Amino acid sequence: MASTATSAAWKGSTGSPARDRPPRRTPAAASAWWGTTAAVPIPIVRTCGSTWSWAWSCIIDPPSTGCSNTTAWVGSATTASTRDSRRGGGTDVAANVAEITMRWREALEFDAGAPGRPPVVVDGNSAVAASPVELLLVAAATCTASDVVLILQKQRVALRGLEVLVQGTRRAEQPRRFIALHFVFTVTGDGADEGRARRAIDLSLEKYCSVVASLASDIHITYDVALR
Repeated sequence: MASTATSAAWKGSTGSPARDRPPRRTPAAASAWWGTTAAVPIPIVRTCGSTWSWAWSCIIDPPSTGCSNTTAWVGSATTASTRDSRRGGGTDVAANVAEITMRWREALEFDAGAPGRPPVVVDGNSAVAASPVELLLVAAATCTASDVVLILQKQRVALRGLEVLVQGTRRAEQPRRFIALHFVFTVTGDGADEGRARRAIDLSLEKYCSVVASLASDIHITYDVALR
C-alpha cells in the first residue's frame, strides 16, 4: 500500500482544536517541578513528634523507628502513602513504587537496572552507550508503542510492523529539558487504517502511556502517522 501521512498535535498545542488536550498539571505545578536546584535546602518530610530534618537535593536520612521519610523527589518513600513536598505537598504517592539501581563504572558510564534484570549501560557523554536524555526518548517511544500494539490487536488489526521515531527539542538554558516531542508512527498490518491508528495513538498519548504522563504538562507533543 502506498505510504500516507497524517499529523496531530496536543498537550500545549495551538494547532487544530480537535487535537488540543487540556494540561494534566497546572503551569504552577510544572514550574515547581523544574524550579528545584541542588543549591537549595529541601525539607524532607520526616516526622518524629515535632522534629523536622533537612537535606540537600534528594538525599534522605536513614529511617528510624516511628518515623516517616520521603524525599522531595518522586519515587523514594518508606511509607505506602505519603506527601510529595516537591510539588507543594498536595499529591499522595501511591504504594506502587518502581525501583532501579545505578552503579558507576568509570568516566560518566553507569550500569542501571531493575532488581533481577540485566543492567543497561548509560553514558552521560553518549560515547559508548545511550545518554540519559536519549533513554528518556526511548522510554517514551517504547511506552506508547506498547499501548499502540495492544490497542491495534484489540481492534483486530493483524499487525506486521510498528516503528516509532521520536524527535525531542531541548531548550538552550539550564536545565536543558525537553520542550517538544514529535512522534512518527509507521504502522504495517492487515486492517490497519488511519482511523484505527489515530485512535490507538491518541489513547496512548492521552490516557495510557505513563512515561508521557510523567513529563511536564507544558511540553508540546505532536505526531505523524504513516501506513504501509
